[in-house]
Amino acid sequence: SDLKWDDQVEDMVSKSSRRLVVISRLRRSGLPVADLNTIYCGYIRPLLEYAAPCWASALTQKQSAALERVQRRACRMMMGRQFTTYTEALQHLGLQRLSARRQKLCADFAAKVQRSPRFSTWLPPTRGEKHGRQLRNSTRYQQHTGTKRYLTSAIPAMTKLLNEL
Repeated sequence: SDLKWDDQVEDMVSKSSRRLVVISRLRRSGLPVADLNTIYCGYIRPLLEYAAPCWASALTQKQSAALERVQRRACRMMMGRQFTTYTEALQHLGLQRLSARRQKLCADFAAKVQRSPRFSTWLPPTRGEKHGRQLRNSTRYQQHTGTKRYLTSAIPAMTKLLNEL
């Protein structure tokens, strides 16, 4: 492995694109848009978000755009002739951009890791734990990263999210 997510993203896009055929066929059979949206959210979108906290922070813009393109196509299929712009389609269907959902999934996962007695050791010590004194930023995590690749990996990305909360 070269520690890149190209193959993973390509597989997610490929699998979810194949599943979009279901939306297309159900749309032609007259299924309401609300039902198509439910099917998309339960059958296709999980493929695009599976294990997102592990890989979301290391995505390139190109990879993120490829994932977003799948949702855009799904919106276009669900709405048919009513589709005007992607942003309006998202509002009409009550969806969020996948990038925003990934950010929220990562933040929620980081908060769960922080609260977990079993997994909180994955995170680096806070400034207060490290120095043993009461500091202004004693609840912030100390983060020392040597390389950009490590900085965009899951644990440092979670640490950064927790420090921003």
